[in-house]
Amino acid sequence: MHSSSFKELLSPKVKEAKEKIYKAFVVFSMATLILNMSVVGVFFVFNPKPVVAIEQQLFYSGMEESTFADWGYRSTKWQQNGSDHACENKSAAVKKTDGDADIITFGINTTGYIGLKLSFSYKIAQSLEPNDHVYVQWSSDGTTWTTLHHYTNQSTGNWKVASSSLPSSAENKTDLKIRFRANLDSNRDEFLLDCVKLTGSLNCTDNDDDGYAIEGGACGSVDCNDNNPDSWRIDSFWYDGDSDGYHGIYSTSGPDGKISICYGQDIPEGYSDKTEGVDCNDENNAVNPGAKEICDGLDNDCDQDVDEDLTPPAASNQNGVCSGATQICTGSGGWVDDYSNIPYYEEEEGSCDGYDNDCDGSTDEGYNVGATCTVGVGACAAEGFYTCAAAFDGTVCDAVPGNPTEEICGDGIDNNCDGSVDETCECTTSETMPCGQTDVGACQMGQKTCTENGVWGECFGAVYPTEEICGNGIDEDCNGRDLACPKPVTVSASKIVCDDEKYLPDWSGDSVTIGKDTAKNYVNNINKKYKKNVCHLESGWVFQWTNKGLANPGNNLGEVDSWNSTDPTDSNGKTTFTVDSTKDIYVREAMKPGYLNFSGKMGGRHF
Repeated sequence: MHSSSFKELLSPKVKEAKEKIYKAFVVFSMATLILNMSVVGVFFVFNPKPVVAIEQQLFYSGMEESTFADWGYRSTKWQQNGSDHACENKSAAVKKTDGDADIITFGINTTGYIGLKLSFSYKIAQSLEPNDHVYVQWSSDGTTWTTLHHYTNQSTGNWKVASSSLPSSAENKTDLKIRFRANLDSNRDEFLLDCVKLTGSLNCTDNDDDGYAIEGGACGSVDCNDNNPDSWRIDSFWYDGDSDGYHGIYSTSGPDGKISICYGQDIPEGYSDKTEGVDCNDENNAVNPGAKEICDGLDNDCDQDVDEDLTPPAASNQNGVCSGATQICTGSGGWVDDYSNIPYYEEEEGSCDGYDNDCDGSTDEGYNVGATCTVGVGACAAEGFYTCAAAFDGTVCDAVPGNPTEEICGDGIDNNCDGSVDETCECTTSETMPCGQTDVGACQMGQKTCTENGVWGECFGAVYPTEEICGNGIDEDCNGRDLACPKPVTVSASKIVCDDEKYLPDWSGDSVTIGKDTAKNYVNNINKKYKKNVCHLESGWVFQWTNKGLANPGNNLGEVDSWNSTDPTDSNGKTTFTVDSTKDIYVREAMKPGYLNFSGKMGGRHF
């Protein structure tokens, strides 16, 4: 607090009354402390020259419950101690730790004070054993602690007052730490604490008699220039790097971008004592909390959003689907045309959809929309106009073709709409064409004429093949030759019977040549091979033959109606029969009762 009345009383012009007034002011300050014990420090004493004042109280605590709320083990945590010590009947803290140290710490500003002295009242309610410890310590940085008092191994006693002077290294600290550290290991150990007080003497220096000392703290506001009575207070100025009326947030020579200057000095270039607020970019005058957001890739209005809530201008092309299109913001690139997100837009017209997709003023260019067209053929043909296809990839004719009907022969109309006229007619009226089978031999070709109904009439003049008569010199079957009459051929057949199927010959293939003595030679050779009669030619067997084209040889038990039987074999196992030389025949044997059928390939050979 600074007032003109205090400054006038303490100026050099009233030296006669200086000492008396100063002492009275100190008495006033002490009275204030007595009335309100929570006052920490004195901040409004002005001494015109370096002087040591009388001892004053920097800190006092009667150990209210809020101070010692976490230091005690009883349910109430406090004891009322009556008037057995001189601290205005304040409460006393009780501590029990079970081996863990509990700490109470006070922070005190000692700036401007010298001759610091710590005092407190204490009482040991239960004797302290060697393992019990209570420390009173101080620290200038809250890390390294110096012990002033150490209590251990002491008996119960009455309330006592302890006091210690602190070294000069504890003076002029903005946050001097005082702590009480207790480590008690018995449930009944109690260390009672009250009336913690720190006193000191003010040491204020005011060389230029302007009422402001250089120490600050309890001496009042710091005199930034103690050699000039007109320069005593520090004002803060903000740095405005881009001169847009808003200051930066970075530190130049002071916190928050401020620079501290003693009153009366010139303000450095770029600084201002009045700004509109904090600038989020102090290097660009287009960026500050009062700026209007524009499309430039910057957070112009410092709201942590870039290029937001902008009204885009109209795009340069407003034709076709681009009508109503607006530009987009590309940040540092500014506003640009961009039609890519417009529905139906195409950089080059590619769709037939009734839109001017490329915004060039023409719709569906390159397509024959509106041109006449025809669909269907014949009687189904219909005319219409070309329109865009459903897939938008071309055009289709909108005409609907008629329905085809059954083709009417001879009316000259494509009734069934297949592209052909009267295709169901066999021919054209009065048309003629050859008929018959061939002109070879006794055969002749004829001629037929198309009737009015489109069908061919009867064939006239044609001679067709008939059954050939051999040897008459006429080609009745019109195959290009006369049939020679056949000559009879005599066929011999022999029957071989063997004791076991394994001795039978295998003459099933056409590659085997069979002569008149083949059967006899086989019997002789196989009997000679096995040195006994395993096979022999047997009489009484009947063979059957038929034309190759008339019947399947089947097996020996097959159908017999179309088969001719031979005479039984003679004593040499042979029989003969005659056939026409022009015929291919099958020959088989008729199985006799009592014989086993051959399990291999059966049937006869054809000749």
